[in-house]
Amino acid sequence: MLSVIFRLFPLLIASCLLALSAVAAEMTTLKPAIMVNDKVISALEIEMRVKLALVSAGLQESDEARTFLTRQVEQALIDEELQVQEAKRLGITSSAEEEAVTFRQIARSNGLDVTTLRQRLEGAGILPAYLMDQIRAELLWRAVLRSEIMPQVIVTEEDVDEAVKSIEARQGEPQRLLAEIFLPIDNPADTGEVVATAEEAIEQMRRGSGFQAMARQVSQAPTASVGGDMGWVEAGSLPQEVEEALTKIKVGRLTPPIVTPYGVYIMLLRDERPPPERKIAVSVKMLTFPVRNFENRSQVNRAAGRATEAQKALTSCEAAPAVAKRFSAQVEPLPEEFEVSRMPGNLRSVTMGLPIGQASEPFRAPEGIGLAIVCARTDSGIDRDLVRQRLMSEQVDRRSRRYLQDLRSLATIEMRN
Repeated sequence: MLSVIFRLFPLLIASCLLALSAVAAEMTTLKPAIMVNDKVISALEIEMRVKLALVSAGLQESDEARTFLTRQVEQALIDEELQVQEAKRLGITSSAEEEAVTFRQIARSNGLDVTTLRQRLEGAGILPAYLMDQIRAELLWRAVLRSEIMPQVIVTEEDVDEAVKSIEARQGEPQRLLAEIFLPIDNPADTGEVVATAEEAIEQMRRGSGFQAMARQVSQAPTASVGGDMGWVEAGSLPQEVEEALTKIKVGRLTPPIVTPYGVYIMLLRDERPPPERKIAVSVKMLTFPVRNFENRSQVNRAAGRATEAQKALTSCEAAPAVAKRFSAQVEPLPEEFEVSRMPGNLRSVTMGLPIGQASEPFRAPEGIGLAIVCARTDSGIDRDLVRQRLMSEQVDRRSRRYLQDLRSLATIEMRN
């Protein structure tokens, strides 16, 4: 009996050491890495978000990429915790329904359903709960801004008049379709470090990370959640340093880091077009050829094939119902007069230059493959409502940055890792 025990003893010791190693590893991931006031951010939270950032940005695992993203993730987690704490102080909550809707939207934007997105995350070693934490923080901060910032935003008719005059004075100058990454400078002494971070982000994008994915992970602008997309921006509406940098690049190119008094920008010039914020409305028919799962290439190809055939038959707006029935599509219920500025992105880009009575090329739609035909178009000049919305958005942007900066300056933040 003793001989058996002695023979097993080394195995027992090895098993115990393995168990102790697993416990030690778990304790390491759960240990406090950052303290934000009285709230712990664990090493596990940082690890999950770094993995999520690597997957989202399309980066290969490497020490350089991991080091770069870890710094961004740590700052993002600190900011999110401050935002969540501020929402709690104000008695603001988010609903499980809002969070679920946002999760579904993220899945859909990646051509996935919710179940497949969860499986993809888990397959990459990411617990979906940590993505939900990020979603929750973003929803809470939006609610805080609606409560605390929006009531302070005032745009007068005089403000709109001045902006309209500025637009009219620049008749002939192109609008730019832009995307941004913004990194704030809270302390002028940190300028060099922030510029270095921007240069690292550009280098990672040169190595294969997409601009949208990088913006979602590192940008501190309100546009981060939509991949930095600013839409069409008229000349003269951005900081002077940004305007000057944009004149030096061609469509499809990135600017180098642009230092301004507020922070550092990286801009992507996606496209240019002739002037400016005009109120253009169209009467349009849109057909959708349904795709249940964009990951299923055969489904996508079948829908795209039907859309291509339908394009030949769609010779007038009156023909839309019959064409939809013939090719198993659905006619979308759109407004009789749809302002182009309020259209979803894909439909807007398709219809802007489309001649009346001509079917578009098939395009990606939220629920499948889309096909559009413009029935009529009206141009009512500069859209004052659109100008007012831009001015309000700029105010909200400035005030929200100042709000978060104040929260940072008042917080007790301790880095323990």
